[in-house]
Amino acid sequence: NDRAAAARESGDAALPDEPDVDLLCGRFVYAPGSSALLLDALPDPLHVSLGGARTLGTLQTVIALMRGEAERRQPGAFAIVTALSHALFAMALRVYGEHAAQSTGVLALLTDARLGASVQAMLDAPERAWTIAELGERAAMSRATYARRFNERAGVTVMDFLTRIRMTIASDLLLRTRRSAAEIGEAVGYQSEAAFGKAFAQSVGMTPGRYRRRAQADDASET
Repeated sequence: NDRAAAARESGDAALPDEPDVDLLCGRFVYAPGSSALLLDALPDPLHVSLGGARTLGTLQTVIALMRGEAERRQPGAFAIVTALSHALFAMALRVYGEHAAQSTGVLALLTDARLGASVQAMLDAPERAWTIAELGERAAMSRATYARRFNERAGVTVMDFLTRIRMTIASDLLLRTRRSAAEIGEAVGYQSEAAFGKAFAQSVGMTPGRYRRRAQADDASET
């Protein structure tokens, strides 16, 4: 304890032991797929301070509620703590997004007041045959303005970003399900297995079948 050490060096009476750090620990479990687009874009570790004037009061309230529910363990406590944990994570992402406002990537898109709705639409319905004009309408922009602003904020074009969403979800489905490549391709917006296979190979570097077989072989070698 730095304060106690300083007191001893100055000859003063040692202060009562006080905790230097108050830890609240937990973990998040998320479904792979589109969630990975956001989480992979975050630094590891993600360090965010919520002790500012705008956030400290809310932070203290949320933590006090979480601690109280966890200690009392009354009916519904788990659901309440889970919801509060999501709120705490959202607060951290919002503060991080504000500090990283000039960066490019998924978080920059989601925190953009005008582009966020169009990005969420792509995440919610990756199988839809989106056009730049339709997505621009979601952002209340003309086609050209939307495409330009999206590129500036994302660092990639609209269609490249949509392809990234589709391939991330497809990769997860190949690993976690037994659905055929044709079914997975249809689920992420491709009308034929050939079109899906070509797009997947261009994005991932191998065919869907090889991707699945390699993952299965890796799992078998680890057991």
